[in-house]
Amino acid sequence: MIIVRIVDDQTTWETFLSQNPQQNFLQSWCWLEMQKHSGKNVFPLGFYLDNQLQGIALLIKEEARRGPYLACPGGPVLNWDYPKYLKIFTSISRKVAEAVGAWFIRIRPTVKENNVILNTLTKNGFNKAPMHMDAETTWQLDLNPDENELLNQMAKDHRYEIRKAARLGIKVIASSCLKDVKILYQLQLETARRQNFVPFSIDHLMEEFLAFKKRNKAIIFKAVYQGQSIAMGLTIFYGKEAIYHYAAANSLSRKMSGAYAICWEAIREAKRRNLSRFNFWGIAPATNQHHRFTGLNHFKMGFGGERVELVHAHDLVIDPRYWLTYSFESLRRLYRRL
Repeated sequence: MIIVRIVDDQTTWETFLSQNPQQNFLQSWCWLEMQKHSGKNVFPLGFYLDNQLQGIALLIKEEARRGPYLACPGGPVLNWDYPKYLKIFTSISRKVAEAVGAWFIRIRPTVKENNVILNTLTKNGFNKAPMHMDAETTWQLDLNPDENELLNQMAKDHRYEIRKAARLGIKVIASSCLKDVKILYQLQLETARRQNFVPFSIDHLMEEFLAFKKRNKAIIFKAVYQGQSIAMGLTIFYGKEAIYHYAAANSLSRKMSGAYAICWEAIREAKRRNLSRFNFWGIAPATNQHHRFTGLNHFKMGFGGERVELVHAHDLVIDPRYWLTYSFESLRRLYRRL
C-alpha cells in the first residue's frame, strides 16, 4: 500500500532525488527553501511503499492574478512505469488544492515527451496547459569531451567570439556577491527593454541566488571590460548538470562578445565540478519559427549539444474558474509569441 505524507527532512528528500534520473533543481530542497522564504506555502509530498520513499512532489501555492493554483515545477518525480503513482498523486494533490483554494494544479514532469506518459496524464484527468511552465524545449551539452573537443564541436563563429573576447581584454569573474545580483537585475532590465519581455523581480533573483549559493550551487559569471560588467549570467550547479538559468547583457557586450565569454566559463566550471551535462535552458521549439526565443537558438545551439523535449505542462482542473485562466493564458501566449 502506498502512503503519502509530508517530508520534513532535507537529507531524506535530497538522498532520494540524487538517486533518481528525474533529478532537477526545481524539485530540490533549495528550491523549496527559496519558495518558502518568499512567503509561499509549500507541500513536499513523499510517496512511500513499505516505508521506503518511492516518489516525491514539491507543490507550491501560487497566488497569481490570473487565478490561484498549485505548481509542481519539474515534477512530480514518480515511477512512470506504474500509473498507480500518478493516480494517487492526483487524488492527494486535489485534496491539497481544495484545502488551499487553488483553481487548478499545474505539473511539468522532468521526463522526455512520449505517448505513454501523455496517455497516462489524460486518463487521470489532466489536460494540456495553455502555457509552458519553466523550460520544456531545452538545449543540453554533453560535458564528457575535454575542453578542446568541446571547442571543436562549437560553431566556428562561437569559437571566434570566445577568442575575440579574450583578445579584447574581457575578464570573466566568478562571483558570489549579493551586489552582483543587483547588477544582473539592472542588466536584465536593459535586456528586457531591448527584447520586449517582462523580467523576473530583483526579489526573485536574490532569493534564488541565496538559496543555492549557501550550498555552493550558484555562481554569477560576469564579463568585465574596463571595470564595467557588460554581461552576466546566473548558473545553478545541481545534481549532474549545470543550468544556465538567467543571463543579461548591455549593448556594448554585443560588440565585445561578453555573453560568449561568460557562457564558456560556466561550461568550464561545470567540467571542473565533474558534471555530466550543461543545460542551456529554454530554446524555441523547432516547429515554431515565430517563437520569441528563436533569436536565442543560434547563440545556445552554437555551443554544440542536442535538443531535449520534455513533457509539456499539464493542468488538473479543480474549480470551474480555471477556464478563465485558460482563456487569459491562451491569449497571452499568442501575444507574447510563445
